[in-house]
Amino acid sequence: MSLDTMNHCAPVDVRLRDGDLKNISNEIRAEVYRWMLETRTEKFRDFLWWLQKFRYGACSCLRGNLMEHYYCALRFPDDVADGHHPLPDGYATRPDYVEERLAFARDPTTPKDAIDQLLQHCYHLAEQLGFSLKIETQHMLESILFDALRRGKNIVFPKDILEKNFFALDIDGTISASLKIFGEDPAYCRALQALGTATRKYYNGEDFRIDVDQDGLINIPEGDMMQFGISPAALHDPHSSAVRSWLQHEAQEGMVLLDTHEKTMKSMSLRRLTRFTLKNVYQKPARKFFTNELNVHRLP
Repeated sequence: MSLDTMNHCAPVDVRLRDGDLKNISNEIRAEVYRWMLETRTEKFRDFLWWLQKFRYGACSCLRGNLMEHYYCALRFPDDVADGHHPLPDGYATRPDYVEERLAFARDPTTPKDAIDQLLQHCYHLAEQLGFSLKIETQHMLESILFDALRRGKNIVFPKDILEKNFFALDIDGTISASLKIFGEDPAYCRALQALGTATRKYYNGEDFRIDVDQDGLINIPEGDMMQFGISPAALHDPHSSAVRSWLQHEAQEGMVLLDTHEKTMKSMSLRRLTRFTLKNVYQKPARKFFTNELNVHRLP
């Protein structure tokens, strides 16, 4: 998304609202959807179509509503953190905004903006379904905050720090919350770790040029930089053979992880809708991307 595109779209109105939380949440969800489609149509059009169809395939509209609202409650602070949405009024920095959302996630008593109200509604819906999303929300916002703090600084981190951040976001955050919302046993979270890790490699590879060139985010671990001989200058060179080698290596590992996941799935008692979602929303796009990377980046 270009800065020009962002500047020509009306930002999401996150001022506190008066009224019923359900109505407020529907308004904010519509606003966040509008922003996503106006600024990044190709990236989100199909995903939002699936997200809205989920309510018809879910066992109850309550779960469908929760999935849509909860996604928006986390999508917006993530967009602010990575510069894909203007910083709301009243905040000095992007990390400041995310830190306030994290504080509310930990103590959801006094909402400071409409995103807090949206999350508060999600917490209430989850309670009606018999579970809590508080810990998962904290994990995801902590990861979003980590990215907000390192954005634009081109810092190369050790592998354990990056993996800890991605694990919090993808496994302990997204997968755990999704299992609960889908009505599955959250104990399956660890069994889906291979898929979560493969998906992260897919996201990092797909967004590599944007992360490095526009956002100043380096998701190549320090050890990999040394192993593949990737210099700071090579990161910004789209023809770098060192970077191409690393991308191919990540694609190969991603394929192995997807194969491992498919074997694991055979022994898991998951609902049909859950299996359909995992396959079509995560597995297929990741495998398609890895296959393309292995062809495009194949070294002579």
